[in-house]
Amino acid sequence: KSEREYLRRVFLRMWSGADKEKEDQVKSTRGLFVGVSHVTEYLKLIGYTPSPGEVEKLIWEVDDDGDGALSWKEFEDTHLRLVNHNFDNRSGAYEPRGFFNLIEFSLLDKDGSGDVDASEVIAVFYRRYGKAGAMKKLDMLVDQQALDKTITFTDFLQADNKLRLDARRVMGKNRQRSIEPPTRSVVVQRPV
Repeated sequence: KSEREYLRRVFLRMWSGADKEKEDQVKSTRGLFVGVSHVTEYLKLIGYTPSPGEVEKLIWEVDDDGDGALSWKEFEDTHLRLVNHNFDNRSGAYEPRGFFNLIEFSLLDKDGSGDVDASEVIAVFYRRYGKAGAMKKLDMLVDQQALDKTITFTDFLQADNKLRLDARRVMGKNRQRSIEPPTRSVVVQRPV
């Protein structure tokens, strides 16, 4: 299957509450929307309990038309906008990625069980952060000897948040260095 087909499957899984029969009956995503109740229910199905207002914020960040729900186009655009984004550049640490993280995790979680293999997560991290960043992030999640460990959505979010904070610190230091005026050393020689 193509990535778009997997993305459509994730959209339908959220929309249907992981009801496989309901998903199979859908011929088109036209007219379907994923709202707060859908995402809340889906998060609970994968073992994550959102805090009050968290789901509303996730949707608000990517709701292009401001109607409080995501159409298939908004859902797909969110994924494409961020999957094509260079996470190593300056804006990468500030890009709203809450809903994108949910989509990306769900693409890996093919059976909807709420956890993924660490080995599957490596590919996502590698694409986002390069080899060094991927290994650093993976180290946050699992021991090097335990690549068969499963990772929950909570684990995935915690590691991503930590890496983004690290990136912000580095960017802040680099920005501060570029703002500070260069210091000049003046050597005064006294006549002998």
